[in-house]
Amino acid sequence: MSLAGVMLVRAVKETYVIKFNVTLSFVSLCLAGSACASQVDDASAGAQGVELTSQALDEGRLLALGDSIAFGYNPFGDFSKDKNFQGYPEALRSEFSVKSSACPGETSGSFLSNAAPDNGCRAFRGNYPLHVNYGSNATQMDYALSRVTSSEAEDVPTQITLNVSGNDIFLAQARCATDPQGPAACFAAGATALITSIATNVATILGTLRGAGYTGPITYMNLYATDYSNPNTVGFLNALNGAVSTQARNFGAKIANAFGAFQAAAGSQSPCAAGLLIVKPDESGCDVHPSAAGTEVLAQSVRDAQ
Repeated sequence: MSLAGVMLVRAVKETYVIKFNVTLSFVSLCLAGSACASQVDDASAGAQGVELTSQALDEGRLLALGDSIAFGYNPFGDFSKDKNFQGYPEALRSEFSVKSSACPGETSGSFLSNAAPDNGCRAFRGNYPLHVNYGSNATQMDYALSRVTSSEAEDVPTQITLNVSGNDIFLAQARCATDPQGPAACFAAGATALITSIATNVATILGTLRGAGYTGPITYMNLYATDYSNPNTVGFLNALNGAVSTQARNFGAKIANAFGAFQAAAGSQSPCAAGLLIVKPDESGCDVHPSAAGTEVLAQSVRDAQ
Protein backbone atom coordinates (compact mmCIF):
# COMPACT_ATOMS: atom_id res chain seq x y z
CA MET A 1 0.00 0.00 0.00
CA SER A 2 1.24 3.50 -0.76
CA LEU A 3 2.17 6.03 1.92
CA ALA A 4 -1.03 7.92 1.13
CA GLY A 5 -3.02 4.72 1.61
CA VAL A 6 -1.34 4.04 4.96
CA MET A 7 -2.05 7.59 6.10
CA LEU A 8 -5.68 7.23 5.08
CA VAL A 9 -6.02 3.95 6.98
CA ARG A 10 -4.66 5.61 10.10
CA ALA A 11 -7.00 8.57 9.68
CA VAL A 12 -10.03 6.36 9.26
CA LYS A 13 -9.13 4.27 12.28
CA GLU A 14 -8.74 7.41 14.37
CA THR A 15 -11.97 8.96 13.12
CA TYR A 16 -14.47 6.11 13.18
CA VAL A 17 -14.61 5.04 16.82
CA ILE A 18 -17.75 3.13 17.70
CA LYS A 19 -19.26 2.96 21.16
CA PHE A 20 -21.69 0.27 22.23
CA ASN A 21 -23.52 -0.46 25.44
CA VAL A 22 -24.66 -4.01 24.78
CA THR A 23 -25.02 -6.95 27.14
CA LEU A 24 -24.76 -10.13 25.13
CA SER A 25 -25.02 -13.80 25.99
CA PHE A 26 -22.93 -16.40 24.20
CA VAL A 27 -24.26 -17.41 20.82
CA SER A 28 -23.75 -20.69 19.03
CA LEU A 29 -23.15 -19.39 15.51
CA CYS A 30 -22.30 -22.55 13.53
CA LEU A 31 -19.56 -20.70 11.65
CA ALA A 32 -16.93 -22.40 9.52
CA GLY A 33 -14.64 -20.57 7.10
CA SER A 34 -17.04 -17.63 6.78
CA ALA A 35 -20.15 -15.96 8.08
CA CYS A 36 -23.41 -17.81 8.67
CA ALA A 37 -25.71 -15.15 10.06
CA SER A 38 -26.86 -11.62 9.69
CA GLN A 39 -29.38 -8.93 10.55
CA VAL A 40 -32.37 -7.45 8.80
CA ASP A 41 -31.42 -4.03 7.50
CA ASP A 42 -33.48 -2.42 4.75
CA ALA A 43 -32.40 1.15 5.28
CA SER A 44 -29.79 2.84 3.17
CA ALA A 45 -28.54 6.37 3.60
CA GLY A 46 -26.42 8.68 1.49
CA ALA A 47 -22.77 9.30 2.17
CA GLN A 48 -21.70 12.10 4.45
CA GLY A 49 -19.36 14.29 2.46
CA VAL A 50 -18.93 11.72 -0.34
CA GLU A 51 -19.99 12.72 -3.84
CA LEU A 52 -21.15 9.61 -5.66
CA THR A 53 -21.81 8.84 -9.28
CA SER A 54 -24.98 6.93 -10.08
CA GLN A 55 -24.69 3.54 -11.71
CA ALA A 56 -27.49 1.17 -12.67
CA LEU A 57 -27.04 -2.45 -11.63
CA ASP A 58 -27.11 -3.66 -15.23
CA GLU A 59 -24.26 -1.44 -16.38
CA GLY A 60 -20.56 -2.01 -16.16
CA ARG A 61 -17.91 -3.88 -14.22
CA LEU A 62 -18.32 -5.51 -10.81
CA LEU A 63 -15.45 -5.91 -8.36
CA ALA A 64 -16.54 -8.35 -5.65
CA LEU A 65 -14.59 -8.22 -2.39
CA GLY A 66 -14.98 -10.53 0.56
CA ASP A 67 -14.66 -13.98 2.05
CA SER A 68 -15.85 -17.50 1.25
CA ILE A 69 -19.46 -16.44 0.71
CA ALA A 70 -18.47 -14.23 -2.23
CA PHE A 71 -15.93 -16.83 -3.41
CA GLY A 72 -18.62 -19.51 -3.60
CA TYR A 73 -16.70 -21.83 -1.28
CA ASN A 74 -17.82 -25.44 -0.90
CA PRO A 75 -15.77 -27.41 1.66
CA PHE A 76 -16.52 -30.61 -0.24
CA GLY A 77 -15.41 -29.27 -3.64
CA ASP A 78 -12.30 -29.66 -5.78
CA PHE A 79 -10.05 -26.73 -4.87
CA SER A 80 -7.67 -27.20 -7.79
CA LYS A 81 -9.71 -25.01 -10.16
CA ASP A 82 -11.40 -21.75 -9.25
CA LYS A 83 -14.12 -22.34 -11.84
CA ASN A 84 -15.44 -25.11 -9.60
CA PHE A 85 -16.76 -22.40 -7.26
CA GLN A 86 -19.48 -19.91 -8.09
CA GLY A 87 -20.55 -17.29 -5.55
CA TYR A 88 -23.18 -14.57 -5.70
CA PRO A 89 -20.91 -12.35 -7.87
CA GLU A 90 -20.92 -14.98 -10.62
CA ALA A 91 -24.72 -15.13 -10.34
CA LEU A 92 -24.71 -11.47 -11.42
CA ARG A 93 -22.85 -12.09 -14.67
CA SER A 94 -25.92 -11.37 -16.77
CA GLU A 95 -25.74 -7.81 -15.44
CA PHE A 96 -21.97 -7.32 -15.08
CA SER A 97 -18.56 -8.37 -16.16
CA VAL A 98 -17.29 -9.79 -12.87
CA LYS A 99 -13.94 -9.78 -11.11
CA SER A 100 -14.04 -11.44 -7.68
CA SER A 101 -11.03 -11.18 -5.38
CA ALA A 102 -12.86 -12.94 -2.52
CA CYS A 103 -10.73 -15.24 -0.38
CA PRO A 104 -12.07 -18.08 1.80
CA GLY A 105 -11.15 -17.46 5.42
CA GLU A 106 -10.61 -13.70 5.03
CA THR A 107 -11.18 -11.64 8.18
CA SER A 108 -11.86 -7.92 8.23
CA GLY A 109 -8.34 -7.47 9.60
CA SER A 110 -6.51 -9.76 7.17
CA PHE A 111 -8.27 -7.98 4.30
CA LEU A 112 -6.15 -4.97 5.26
CA SER A 113 -2.92 -6.48 6.60
CA ASN A 114 -0.90 -9.67 6.28
CA ALA A 115 0.01 -9.22 9.94
CA ALA A 116 -3.62 -9.64 11.07
CA PRO A 117 -5.00 -13.09 11.94
CA ASP A 118 -7.04 -14.80 9.25
CA ASN A 119 -9.08 -17.99 9.21
CA GLY A 120 -7.22 -19.74 6.43
CA CYS A 121 -7.24 -17.22 3.58
CA ARG A 122 -3.47 -16.98 3.21
CA ALA A 123 -3.10 -20.76 3.30
CA PHE A 124 -5.80 -21.16 0.68
CA ARG A 125 -4.16 -18.54 -1.55
CA GLY A 126 -0.83 -20.30 -1.16
CA ASN A 127 -2.17 -23.66 -2.25
CA TYR A 128 -5.18 -23.06 -4.49
CA PRO A 129 -6.28 -20.50 -7.07
CA LEU A 130 -8.65 -17.66 -6.32
CA HIS A 131 -10.88 -16.21 -9.02
CA VAL A 132 -8.20 -13.58 -9.70
CA ASN A 133 -4.43 -13.48 -9.31
CA TYR A 134 -3.33 -10.83 -6.80
CA GLY A 135 0.04 -10.54 -8.54
CA SER A 136 2.40 -8.42 -6.47
CA ASN A 137 -0.43 -7.22 -4.23
CA ALA A 138 0.00 -8.55 -0.71
CA THR A 139 -3.59 -8.20 0.50
CA GLN A 140 -7.09 -8.05 -0.89
CA MET A 141 -7.07 -4.33 -0.02
CA ASP A 142 -3.97 -3.83 -2.13
CA TYR A 143 -5.57 -5.69 -5.04
CA ALA A 144 -8.74 -3.58 -4.78
CA LEU A 145 -6.67 -0.39 -4.78
CA SER A 146 -4.78 -1.55 -7.87
CA ARG A 147 -8.12 -1.91 -9.66
CA VAL A 148 -9.73 1.38 -8.64
CA THR A 149 -6.57 3.36 -9.44
CA SER A 150 -5.75 1.59 -12.72
CA SER A 151 -4.90 3.76 -15.71
CA GLU A 152 -6.78 1.26 -17.88
CA ALA A 153 -10.45 2.24 -17.93
CA GLU A 154 -11.61 -1.35 -18.46
CA ASP A 155 -9.90 -2.37 -15.18
CA VAL A 156 -11.72 0.19 -13.05
CA PRO A 157 -14.94 -1.15 -11.49
CA THR A 158 -18.24 0.65 -11.82
CA GLN A 159 -19.73 -1.29 -8.90
CA ILE A 160 -18.14 -2.82 -5.78
CA THR A 161 -19.64 -5.37 -3.41
CA LEU A 162 -18.19 -6.35 -0.04
CA ASN A 163 -19.00 -8.99 2.54
CA VAL A 164 -16.70 -9.72 5.48
CA SER A 165 -16.91 -10.33 9.26
CA GLY A 166 -17.93 -13.95 9.82
CA ASN A 167 -14.37 -15.21 10.14
CA ASP A 168 -13.68 -12.62 12.84
CA ILE A 169 -16.52 -14.19 14.82
CA PHE A 170 -15.24 -17.68 14.16
CA LEU A 171 -11.78 -16.80 15.48
CA ALA A 172 -13.33 -15.27 18.60
CA GLN A 173 -15.29 -18.47 19.20
CA ALA A 174 -12.16 -20.57 18.77
CA ARG A 175 -10.29 -18.41 21.31
CA CYS A 176 -13.13 -18.82 23.79
CA ALA A 177 -13.60 -22.55 23.33
CA THR A 178 -11.08 -23.47 26.04
CA ASP A 179 -11.21 -20.30 28.14
CA PRO A 180 -11.17 -21.03 31.92
CA GLN A 181 -14.18 -18.78 32.53
CA GLY A 182 -16.19 -20.75 29.98
CA PRO A 183 -17.02 -20.08 26.33
CA ALA A 184 -20.22 -18.15 27.07
CA ALA A 185 -18.67 -15.74 29.53
CA CYS A 186 -15.56 -15.32 27.39
CA PHE A 187 -17.52 -14.48 24.27
CA ALA A 188 -19.83 -12.08 26.11
CA ALA A 189 -16.85 -10.29 27.66
CA GLY A 190 -15.26 -9.74 24.25
CA ALA A 191 -18.39 -9.04 22.21
CA THR A 192 -18.24 -5.26 22.30
CA ALA A 193 -14.56 -5.19 21.32
CA LEU A 194 -15.26 -7.67 18.53
CA ILE A 195 -18.08 -5.55 17.13
CA THR A 196 -15.96 -2.41 17.34
CA SER A 197 -13.02 -4.07 15.59
CA ILE A 198 -15.09 -5.37 12.66
CA ALA A 199 -16.99 -2.13 12.15
CA THR A 200 -13.78 -0.09 12.30
CA ASN A 201 -12.09 -2.37 9.77
CA VAL A 202 -15.02 -2.11 7.37
CA ALA A 203 -14.86 1.68 7.73
CA THR A 204 -11.15 1.51 6.94
CA ILE A 205 -11.73 -0.64 3.85
CA LEU A 206 -14.41 1.61 2.43
CA GLY A 207 -12.63 4.80 3.45
CA THR A 208 -9.48 3.64 1.70
CA LEU A 209 -11.42 2.94 -1.49
CA ARG A 210 -13.06 6.36 -1.38
CA GLY A 211 -9.76 8.02 -0.53
CA ALA A 212 -8.19 6.40 -3.58
CA GLY A 213 -10.74 8.19 -5.75
CA TYR A 214 -13.46 5.59 -6.23
CA THR A 215 -16.82 7.41 -6.34
CA GLY A 216 -19.01 4.65 -7.75
CA PRO A 217 -21.62 2.51 -5.99
CA ILE A 218 -20.68 0.18 -3.15
CA THR A 219 -22.95 -2.50 -1.73
CA TYR A 220 -22.20 -4.08 1.64
CA MET A 221 -23.85 -7.48 2.14
CA ASN A 222 -24.90 -8.34 5.68
CA LEU A 223 -24.87 -11.90 7.02
CA TYR A 224 -27.61 -14.49 6.75
CA ALA A 225 -28.53 -16.89 9.56
CA THR A 226 -28.45 -20.66 9.55
CA ASP A 227 -30.89 -20.69 12.47
CA TYR A 228 -33.50 -17.93 12.74
CA SER A 229 -35.10 -19.57 15.77
CA ASN A 230 -32.19 -18.76 18.12
CA PRO A 231 -32.84 -15.32 19.67
CA ASN A 232 -29.34 -15.07 21.14
CA THR A 233 -27.73 -15.60 17.75
CA VAL A 234 -30.00 -13.11 16.04
CA GLY A 235 -29.62 -10.59 18.88
CA PHE A 236 -25.85 -10.61 18.75
CA LEU A 237 -25.76 -10.37 15.00
CA ASN A 238 -28.26 -7.53 14.97
CA ALA A 239 -25.84 -5.55 17.14
CA LEU A 240 -22.86 -6.48 14.97
CA ASN A 241 -24.48 -5.84 11.63
CA GLY A 242 -26.19 -2.69 12.77
CA ALA A 243 -22.80 -1.24 13.63
CA VAL A 244 -21.19 -2.40 10.38
CA SER A 245 -24.09 -1.12 8.28
CA THR A 246 -23.87 2.28 9.96
CA GLN A 247 -20.19 2.54 9.08
CA ALA A 248 -20.82 1.34 5.52
CA ARG A 249 -23.47 4.02 4.98
CA ASN A 250 -21.00 6.66 6.10
CA PHE A 251 -19.19 5.95 2.84
CA GLY A 252 -22.30 5.92 0.69
CA ALA A 253 -22.70 2.14 0.65
CA LYS A 254 -26.08 0.47 0.26
CA ILE A 255 -26.93 -2.63 2.27
CA ALA A 256 -27.77 -5.95 0.64
CA ASN A 257 -30.14 -7.57 3.12
CA ALA A 258 -29.00 -11.19 2.91
CA PHE A 259 -30.44 -11.89 6.35
CA GLY A 260 -33.94 -10.87 5.37
CA ALA A 261 -33.68 -12.54 1.98
CA PHE A 262 -32.69 -15.91 3.48
CA GLN A 263 -35.38 -15.62 6.13
CA ALA A 264 -38.05 -14.91 3.53
CA ALA A 265 -36.84 -17.69 1.23
CA ALA A 266 -36.79 -20.23 4.08
CA GLY A 267 -40.25 -19.31 5.28
CA SER A 268 -41.27 -21.54 8.19
CA GLN A 269 -38.34 -23.90 7.54
CA SER A 270 -34.69 -23.61 8.49
CA PRO A 271 -32.36 -22.46 5.70
CA CYS A 272 -30.97 -26.01 5.61
CA ALA A 273 -34.37 -27.63 5.22
CA ALA A 274 -35.29 -25.01 2.60
CA GLY A 275 -32.30 -25.99 0.44
CA LEU A 276 -30.43 -22.71 0.89
CA LEU A 277 -27.28 -24.31 2.35
CA ILE A 278 -24.89 -26.99 1.07
CA VAL A 279 -25.95 -30.45 2.21
CA LYS A 280 -23.15 -32.51 3.77
CA PRO A 281 -22.17 -35.61 1.78
CA ASP A 282 -23.40 -37.92 4.55
CA GLU A 283 -26.70 -36.00 4.61
CA SER A 284 -26.28 -35.39 8.35
CA GLY A 285 -27.20 -31.76 7.93
CA CYS A 286 -25.89 -28.70 6.15
CA ASP A 287 -22.67 -26.76 5.93
CA VAL A 288 -22.93 -23.03 6.62
CA HIS A 289 -22.17 -22.01 3.03
CA PRO A 290 -24.93 -21.30 0.53
CA SER A 291 -26.11 -23.83 -2.01
CA ALA A 292 -26.76 -22.84 -5.62
CA ALA A 293 -30.26 -21.81 -4.55
CA GLY A 294 -28.89 -19.83 -1.62
CA THR A 295 -26.36 -18.13 -3.89
CA GLU A 296 -29.19 -16.94 -6.14
CA VAL A 297 -30.97 -15.51 -3.10
CA LEU A 298 -27.82 -13.59 -2.16
CA ALA A 299 -27.42 -12.26 -5.68
CA GLN A 300 -31.01 -11.03 -5.62
CA SER A 301 -30.34 -9.20 -2.35
CA VAL A 302 -27.63 -7.25 -4.19
CA ARG A 303 -30.09 -6.37 -6.95
CA ASP A 304 -32.70 -5.35 -4.41
CA ALA A 305 -30.25 -3.02 -2.67
CA GLN A 306 -29.90 -0.80 -5.76
